[in-house]
Amino acid sequence: MVKTMATKNSNGNAAINHRGYYSNVWANWSTKALGPQPTNDQLGTIHGLKARPGKQALANAMALRDCGVTGAQIKGAVALIDGGANPQLNKMRSLVDSGMLSWVPMPNVGAGKVYRTKLTPLGAQMVKGNAAATVHVTPTLAAKAPKVDKAPVTAKAPKSGPKPGRVSKAKAKPVKGTLGDGTQGTVYPAKPTSEPPKPVTHTVLTQAGPVTLPGKAPDSLPAAQS
Repeated sequence: MVKTMATKNSNGNAAINHRGYYSNVWANWSTKALGPQPTNDQLGTIHGLKARPGKQALANAMALRDCGVTGAQIKGAVALIDGGANPQLNKMRSLVDSGMLSWVPMPNVGAGKVYRTKLTPLGAQMVKGNAAATVHVTPTLAAKAPKVDKAPVTAKAPKSGPKPGRVSKAKAKPVKGTLGDGTQGTVYPAKPTSEPPKPVTHTVLTQAGPVTLPGKAPDSLPAAQS
């Protein structure tokens, strides 16, 4: 964002160019129909009351003029911004109700009411507090940052096999072969397992006490010797 160029206010001090926002308005302004253009100080006063640059601020700055502003002049002026001719009185009434501005009685012009306002002491305090704030800025196109090539993605190493402690889930495929009774049929291989078979043991009684021996127990055990 770029700040607008500074101008000199009525006191000769450096000031923000509040009129810069409305350059298209001044280029098409008709003094005969709209009266004198609002000054930089008048626009700065309204912007200092936290009114954003635009239709409402322009209408309020026109009301600060010695001649005030009529409803027809407001509509004609704000139409120069975007083509929409609206009354724009809500902000003006709000600033008066909040004590920032006060009404100045004015005679009607023909059948039209004249709106004129002046800054109150309370409003002057707010304007003074916001005097250093930059209201009007001009957007600029920011240069695009150069593209940075991304680092190549390193391929992950393939898994060499099942993790330790896990039983392989691979299913054994059935094959044609000879069954236990000698006939031909489908033979299903035993399922693989990662656990070794448990040893077969049996226990016998001796004078010294029970003893565990490998293998299956015989059908008949010899009598214990005395």
